[in-house]
Amino acid sequence: MADTINEQAKSGENKSEGKPKILALANHIGRKKPGAKDAYDYNAPEYLILEPVVTDDMAEVCMTMAIREKVTAETVSARTGKTVEDCYQQLLELADAGVCFVNIIDGKDTFWYDTWVPGIMEMIRMKYGMQFPNALISRSIAGVAGKTLIYVLPGNPKAVKEYSDEIFKTVEHSFRMLYNIDEH
Repeated sequence: MADTINEQAKSGENKSEGKPKILALANHIGRKKPGAKDAYDYNAPEYLILEPVVTDDMAEVCMTMAIREKVTAETVSARTGKTVEDCYQQLLELADAGVCFVNIIDGKDTFWYDTWVPGIMEMIRMKYGMQFPNALISRSIAGVAGKTLIYVLPGNPKAVKEYSDEIFKTVEHSFRMLYNIDEH
């Protein structure tokens, strides 16, 4: 997937057409209003990381969920009109793709998703983009999964070091925020 994104960025390919349901899911997860000025488009990293691993059926199922809402296949089935078995399969595939999480709660497989972490990757892109314009087309993104920080870094080893240097400055604060430790 990262190679596909990097190749698109290097070639300057503009994805003006894509999968509308996947784009809707990216905007749903990012809490963006489709069509709004700040909404994601087919070139957004949030869309590009979902597009290769999420089907339209998976997107439809995930769109019935809210951020951090823990749901079962039965709950999603009632919302979508799809069978419990179909919803369960789609939810497992979403979990396998890393879009949502699954855990056994009260004896049932329970699913939920978290959100992207806006800001840090854009700051890094701008900082290094001033010196190295190719940095501006990086498709890096950061997110939170439960109590885990996730960073998708560029493929270039030099860029990984530059990004890591900036990210490491924020890790302690990020963990304090995740664990509700208020030291302000």
